[in-house]
Amino acid sequence: MPTLARFGKLLIQMYPGDHAPPHFHVVTPEEEALVTLSNLEVYAGRIDSRSLKIAVDWAAANIEHLNSEWSRLNER
Repeated sequence: MPTLARFGKLLIQMYPGDHAPPHFHVVTPEEEALVTLSNLEVYAGRIDSRSLKIAVDWAAANIEHLNSEWSRLNER
């Protein structure tokens, strides 16, 4: 599970062979949420609002990288 970014204890990860829709995981020691690449919204799990803002702000600035990583890790 590649970690794409780390902000203290907050991790942004993307798993190889993961299910659709294209998404990334926002992981803290207490919570985890899945955020879609298409609209940067949580579609599963829970995460506190501060962590979500950090993750979504980073994702918005790095969306091309996230889409590229999804393709590399998940499209066969």
